[in-house]
Amino acid sequence: MATPRMGQIPEHIWTAILTEASQGATAQQLVAVWAPTVQERFGCELTWEDVAHRIRREELKSLPEPPEYDHGKVMEILEEIWAGLTPEDWSSIPHDGAENHDHYLYGAPKKHL
Repeated sequence: MATPRMGQIPEHIWTAILTEASQGATAQQLVAVWAPTVQERFGCELTWEDVAHRIRREELKSLPEPPEYDHGKVMEILEEIWAGLTPEDWSSIPHDGAENHDHYLYGAPKKHL
C-alpha cells in the first residue's frame, strides 16, 4: 500500500468511514468522529460534503449497469406504428405539439396560436 501524501486521506480510512456510513451513521456524525483523527494524522480537513460525496459515489457504484438499448429496434417499432396511421390520424396530430406541449398534456393556455 502506498504511503499517502500529507493532506490526502488514505483509502483504508475512507473504507472505515464508509463502513460506518453503511451501518447508518450520517455524514455529520462521521465528521464529528473522524475529523480530529484525519486532521492530526494526515493534516487535512474532513468535511461533511467530502463524506457525503464519497457515500454517494459508493452508492452509485452498487447500481446495476443500465441495459444496452437497440435503437434500431425502437425505430422499427415506430415505423410499424406510423405505417398503420391513416391520413386522418396524421391530420389530427397537433403541429405545434413541442411548443405547446403543456397545453396538450395539462390544459395550460397555448403559448402561440
